Amino acid sequence: MTGIRTLGSRGRNSRPGFLRFLFTVFSLLTILVFSPTPLRSANPPSFGDLLGYADRLMEENDYYGAASEYKKLLYFYPAEAGPAGVDERLCRVYLRAGEYSRLTEHINANKLFSPAFQYLSGLALFLQGECELSAMKLEKASATDRGSLTPEKRDFIHLVQAVNYARLGDLSRGRGELGLVPNGRPEMLEVKVMLKKDLDLYAKMSRKNPALALGLSVIPGAGLMYAGSWAEGIGTLLAGGISLYAGYQNFRDKDWLNLALWSAAFLYFYAKNFQSAWEKTKKYNEDADSFLLRRLNGNFYFQRLFERYSLAPAPSCSVYAIRRSF
Repeated sequence: MTGIRTLGSRGRNSRPGFLRFLFTVFSLLTILVFSPTPLRSANPPSFGDLLGYADRLMEENDYYGAASEYKKLLYFYPAEAGPAGVDERLCRVYLRAGEYSRLTEHINANKLFSPAFQYLSGLALFLQGECELSAMKLEKASATDRGSLTPEKRDFIHLVQAVNYARLGDLSRGRGELGLVPNGRPEMLEVKVMLKKDLDLYAKMSRKNPALALGLSVIPGAGLMYAGSWAEGIGTLLAGGISLYAGYQNFRDKDWLNLALWSAAFLYFYAKNFQSAWEKTKKYNEDADSFLLRRLNGNFYFQRLFERYSLAPAPSCSVYAIRRSF
């Protein structure tokens, strides 16, 4: 009897443990059946998924997010990133975001010197106002290109080069670049005609010689009138003449105090006459240059063309679709 009671008591005491075991098994089965996808099949996103996501961020103008994703692709998928054109896409993002220094650093750090990257680097330098460096980069891109640049981009280079050379003062070369742009594309033809008019107008602007203005200033006001400041020049001539005449009268009357005062006034106007003539001549030339810069402002003329020929994805770069699971 004692053995039976002992066995019975053990059976009764083991029921809660058995029930806990059943509850644990049932819970695990429930978790496995109804768990989300990552627990059942943890498949990381593919290279195509991540590239498509980065391209979508770029299309939505989230440039910094797109740049971050492109950098991840270059780091984790170096073999696939090269053929897919991730470097070029990252440079295009930098260009659109205005991060010109980062674009240049990325190209130099990774030794990306193909015509496509020389092209993007030249555009970045153009937007920074570095006309000489921009002209060198774009000229190298055109000279070394073996079909990687589309005909539209090559024609666009000629438009940008026309502006570069005009800013550098080489108007004849700027006109030569415009002559290389065909008339078959309406949007380029419109910009070409506008640039040609501006270059012709700038060429007709007379330039003043500061040294000649100094020489003419021997006659008070003459240098100012040469620089285009007729009112100031005439005023300086009258002030100098009046002070000189008053000084002469005081000399005849032996009024030495007034003679000293009028002589000091004459010397002041005479010396100021040379300084003003030099400054006004330089200002005249600067105004002519600023006129050209205002008319040849890259953002004004090239906004649509930049959008089309420098920021749009290259035809050779395939765009991957984004899967719903990502």
